[in-house]
Amino acid sequence: MKRITANRIRRAIGEPSYSRGEKYFERSRVQNVHFGADSEVVGLVLGSNSQVYAVSAQFRSDANAFSLDGYCSCPVGYNCKHVAAVLLAAANLTADGFGDDDTAMSIAVSREVSRWLDLWPKKLGTPLEVRPPGPPSPGQDHLFFVIHRDTTCGMRVSPYRAYLKKDGTIGSNFRSFDRRSTWTQRNLTVQDAGLIGKLDFFSDYSFDSHYDWPEGDALIELVGEIVETGRARAHEIDGVALCWRPPRRCELVWRVGADGEQRLVARDAAGTSLTLLPFPTPLFLDEGTGETGVAETELSPRMLSWLADAPEVPHESVGAVEAKLSRIGQGSPVPRLHRVEQRTDVAPKPVLILYGREQNVRRWSAGEDRCGPGEDLSAVFPCALLEIAYEGVERRLRPGKPGKLLSDSYLTGDPPVVIRRDPELESEYRRAFVTAAKRHGGKGPDALR
Repeated sequence: MKRITANRIRRAIGEPSYSRGEKYFERSRVQNVHFGADSEVVGLVLGSNSQVYAVSAQFRSDANAFSLDGYCSCPVGYNCKHVAAVLLAAANLTADGFGDDDTAMSIAVSREVSRWLDLWPKKLGTPLEVRPPGPPSPGQDHLFFVIHRDTTCGMRVSPYRAYLKKDGTIGSNFRSFDRRSTWTQRNLTVQDAGLIGKLDFFSDYSFDSHYDWPEGDALIELVGEIVETGRARAHEIDGVALCWRPPRRCELVWRVGADGEQRLVARDAAGTSLTLLPFPTPLFLDEGTGETGVAETELSPRMLSWLADAPEVPHESVGAVEAKLSRIGQGSPVPRLHRVEQRTDVAPKPVLILYGREQNVRRWSAGEDRCGPGEDLSAVFPCALLEIAYEGVERRLRPGKPGKLLSDSYLTGDPPVVIRRDPELESEYRRAFVTAAKRHGGKGPDALR
């Protein structure tokens, strides 16, 4: 019996059946093995789809030869991977002293006992190396967390697997994180595993999928821990890197566009514009520095979160929004919308800008010996440029260029005013300028030389 060795089994069975049988044996799929008469080994093996196969193998050996006839109830039937697994189990028993050279023994091994025996350290694999926590190292794959707003599902935290290049940018081969991928154990820290578990706990995979975020300390602790990994990004995987900061006092204001549209924005005491992230406990985001933290106002967190999710309000909807906010506010400091005045009585004025442009020229020389280019010279040419100005607006426009103007009054707290342009009068100024430019040798409609 002790002559049943792994090398002899490999030679008798052949590849790849031997290697596959070896994996079956190492995974404790041999449920029963015992020695019968006339050098026979009998066993049961758990195969694919939980099917149990019966094995009967008979071998003969002497000093010079070893032959094997193994039969199995599987579709292969002869000297298959199941035969190899049973023989390896028998070899393991004889090696540990259960077999006898002269006397056949009957040994039945239960599945639980076999699994316990296989836990002997010589059967253990290489321990898993867990990546230590800390800031992301360039030149490696990492798990990144993208904090962004979905128009239908609210605030989301989307994990991505991505490569951090040595210049600190994200490689182009990033993809959504798959928990079942083998990439997970090699590239996640224990902290990452905990964060993924928490995100799964708050997620709702129904249609449409969203997060049922908690309020207060639980949310602040979770988002803070995500940001402090150093691998949180705003809006997109290649967005600004986030850094956690103490709570910041914010003021809400309605910013008016040239068409009268208005968008609610936040700013801190220093006047820095901030983006509000509409979590149940809203957070501020400085788009320039990536600083984020809890946004503090006089409003309740629920009211602030609702306002932070407000879309851009077109000019024709301003009145309805203002009336609704007035009813909801009931004396609380709810930001108010302002109607935008429109003026058509502001006449455009032409502004002629004179300036000089330096240009290199080449002087040609002619003589008895040669005729061709001579030395380079530098000259300054007088030029003129036409712009259109409207009273009360610092910004000036090129005639004929599209665009609407907003008065500068909103910068001082006064109601903003939209200035409607006079395209016919602007065109008349432009035609007069072009005519004068051509009369004086101008090379284009906007330059006088």
